[in-house]
Amino acid sequence: MERAARFLAKLRTDAVPAEELVRAAWPLAVGRRLAERCQFRGYNGKTVVVEVEDELWRRNLMSLSRQIKANLRDRLGEMPLEGIEVRLGIPRRLPARAETARPLDDAEAITDPILGAIYRAARRRSTA
Repeated sequence: MERAARFLAKLRTDAVPAEELVRAAWPLAVGRRLAERCQFRGYNGKTVVVEVEDELWRRNLMSLSRQIKANLRDRLGEMPLEGIEVRLGIPRRLPARAETARPLDDAEAITDPILGAIYRAARRRSTA
């Protein structure tokens, strides 16, 4: 990690945007496991914006914000950093298995046209 911090300090020039430097330093400042749970979303010149999956992670990350800011300052030097904004991410749906399509109407499942017509007529009489 020290080598990465030294490398980032050398990179700190006008050729590399500040947001990219902060993005590269984020996993170093919070650790690999925490970086997997919170996604870096941006840096606006003063505030780092990250996204977490739920309210519990948001509260925990906010309680660690002082330590994270100190770690970022150690890695980035004199770059302006006032705070960390933690947002709740959009819940992701897990992949699901596709189901076979069902007919919209029970009568569509009846293959015989005469029986289908009788069924539809009986259903109309019962709902009227």
